[in-house]
Amino acid sequence: MISKLIPSLSIVSVLLLQGCGTVQTRNISPYFDGVLKLNDEPVSNATILLSITPDDPLCRHNIKSTKTNENGQFNLTPAKKQQSYIPFLNYELDTWTVCAEYNNQKYSLHTDNRYEGGNIAASYILKCDLTNKPADKLCTVSR
Repeated sequence: MISKLIPSLSIVSVLLLQGCGTVQTRNISPYFDGVLKLNDEPVSNATILLSITPDDPLCRHNIKSTKTNENGQFNLTPAKKQQSYIPFLNYELDTWTVCAEYNNQKYSLHTDNRYEGGNIAASYILKCDLTNKPADKLCTVSR
């Protein structure tokens, strides 16, 4: 009986050890589609920034950026990270902030986080107006 278990246990052990050594690329922020307005008019050529640094409300440590088009539209692809895969221990706190830079001012548009393993497969739609008050409600967010 034990002799029949040894091959099975060997295969399981090898698979687990291989899993510990594999490197995977995972999304650590969602995909963003959005529109930026000021007084309900599209803002063109504004810089949109993405930061994955915790406590970075104005995206000073941004890792991605894009510009709004003539209709105020923008999109940001997810931030990615390579890491070793360790079975059952892949939970991390992922944090992201989206900001806008327009007329030499920075605005925090959206910030969120999640504690989970694997890819963030979400896609967020941001509808932002820089004239909204209070300043922490510049955008409406939908998924």
